Amino acid sequence: MGKYGSPESKTAYARFLAEKDNPIPPAPNRFRDSRTGWTDNSITVEELTAAFLQDRKPEMHDAHFSHYTILCRDFLLSIYGDIPAERFGIRELRTCQQQLISSRRFCRNTVNDYVKKIVALFRWGANNAFVPPAVYRDLQAIIPVKRGTNGTFDHKPRREVPDDVVEKTLPFLPPMLRAMVTLQRMKGMRPSEVCNMKAGEIDRSAAEWTYTPAHHKTEEDIGEKTFYFGAEVQSVLAPYLTGRKPADYVFTPATAMRERKETKRQNRKSKIPPSQAARAAQRAKKPVKYHECYDHTAYKRAIERAVAAANKTLPPNQQIPHWTPYQLRHARATELERIGGLDAAQAELCHRTANVTRRYSHAQEQQRRSLALREKNPYALSLTRQDAQDRPVAKQGQ
Repeated sequence: MGKYGSPESKTAYARFLAEKDNPIPPAPNRFRDSRTGWTDNSITVEELTAAFLQDRKPEMHDAHFSHYTILCRDFLLSIYGDIPAERFGIRELRTCQQQLISSRRFCRNTVNDYVKKIVALFRWGANNAFVPPAVYRDLQAIIPVKRGTNGTFDHKPRREVPDDVVEKTLPFLPPMLRAMVTLQRMKGMRPSEVCNMKAGEIDRSAAEWTYTPAHHKTEEDIGEKTFYFGAEVQSVLAPYLTGRKPADYVFTPATAMRERKETKRQNRKSKIPPSQAARAAQRAKKPVKYHECYDHTAYKRAIERAVAAANKTLPPNQQIPHWTPYQLRHARATELERIGGLDAAQAELCHRTANVTRRYSHAQEQQRRSLALREKNPYALSLTRQDAQDRPVAKQGQ
C-alpha cells in the first residue's frame, strides 16, 4: 500500500476497507504494482475533480457547490483520489454509494443525488476529453437506492406550519427576523431568497415592487425569477431599505443584534452600573464583526431559539412544535391552492411544472378530509329496505 504513514498508504488503506465487502469483484485488468502504483500515467480522479470544480464554480449555485465539496472530500477522494480517472467504473461507484449509505449522514434521496453528482463529474470529464466516453456510459448503469434498502432511511415529508404556531413564535424574535418570517410566509420564498436579498435587486419604480434575485436554486431550469411585492409586503420591507446601498443586503445580523440590544435597553428597569458602561465603551472601540447576511442555517437556528424561549413561558399543553423556515413556503402554497387552485400556487412558487408544486401544496389533503366528514352512503335507503325484507317474520304465538 505504500510507505507507512504516507498519504498514499492511507488512501490505499481506506480504499481497502471500503472495498473488502463489495459484492462486485475487481476486473482482471485493474491491477496495481506495489512499488510504482498504477501502470499508466493518465489523469487521476483527484485531478479530474479539481479541474471540474474550478471550471464549474463560477456558474454553480453556492448550495450545489458545497454539496460537491462535501461529496468529493469525504467520499470520493478519500478512497479513489489517487487512481486514474479512466479506471473508475461501476464497481468504484457502487463502493462510493455504499459508503454514503454506511455513513448514516444522508437520507436515501440525498444518497441518490450524490451518486448522480459523481456521474455528472465524469460526464464533464468525458465532454472535455479527460476520460474516455465509455467511462461515463458505464457509470450510467448505476441503479438508484430503492426505498426500504437495508441501512437507508427516509425523512418524513415536509408539511406546512400552521399560522397560529408562527404567531406564538414571532414575539420571541427580533423585529428584523419577524419581518423575514412575515415576508417569506406572504410570498412563499425559499429561505435563501430571503436571506440573500439585496437592495439593488428590488425595483421600486412602479406601484408594485419587483424583486429579481441575481442567483437562485432553479435558475438553470427556469432562468430569471421575479417576485412582485404589493402594499402589504412593501410595508414590511420599507424600514430595512432606508439608507441601504444597492450592493447592501436587506437583512443583516448586525441589524438584528442592534434591535435586540435596543429592546433589552427599553425593557431594562434598573440603572446601568459603571462597570457595564465601561465594558460597553471598551467594546465600542473594537466592534464585533458580523456576517454580511444571514444564511439559511443561521436563519433556522434563530427560529429554533425563539421556539425554545417561547416554550419556557408556555404551559405543557400549549408548547410550540418544532418548525423550520421552509415550512412557510409550504404554507403559502397550500393557501394559494385552496384560494386560486394549483395554477395560482405554481405561478407564485415559480415552478416549471405542476407536479413540483404538488409536493409543496397540501390543500388536496384538506379537501379529502372535508369530503370524508360529509360523505354519505348512497345505498343506505335501499339497504334498509332490503334488510327489512330479509328479516324473518315472527310466527304468531312466538
